[in-house]
Amino acid sequence: MLAFKSTRRSQMASKESVSYQILKKYGFLVDGPKDALVNLNIKELPKKKSKETFNQWKLRVFGDKVEIEVYQKTIPDPRPRIFTLTEFSGQEHLQSIFEKYGKFKDKKTEERIKSKEEEVTKRYTSFSRESLEMLLEEQKENLQEPVVEFVNRYLQNADEFIDAEEMLTDLIIQFNNTVTNFRKAKQ
Repeated sequence: MLAFKSTRRSQMASKESVSYQILKKYGFLVDGPKDALVNLNIKELPKKKSKETFNQWKLRVFGDKVEIEVYQKTIPDPRPRIFTLTEFSGQEHLQSIFEKYGKFKDKKTEERIKSKEEEVTKRYTSFSRESLEMLLEEQKENLQEPVVEFVNRYLQNADEFIDAEEMLTDLIIQFNNTVTNFRKAKQ
């Protein structure tokens, strides 16, 4: 039987991330050879089949001759030493999963924060092209022709949002040049 494998790797291509994705998809946590886990295309894991046995699932997902362990909740016998429980608990794999998951979540949180920062910066440092068009239309009768031309030049080259600082700087420079030329002409 062919295993469900892919040469494509996931964003978090690691043994731990695949174990986590299997947990999310099937409801149980697995461990096994790194090659078998990281070569799975976790974005296209097959659906659960209600009457499928573990062996049938394992063959369908991983193929032949792959030893896959499943973590199960148990109530241990009270006699084993803690060291023995630690040895059999698979704590290294579990700890590694939690560490990878934490790093993944931290990265996602950072990405969301950065995206929101950019959104807020854009909101407070720019205005929409539509706003400038509406303002121009409302004030057109009150504006001098050079001002209308200035705004229209901006609108011709504008994207959806216009950088307020850039436009204000250009307006100040234009105003300064106009005043300078006016004073020179007056002399």
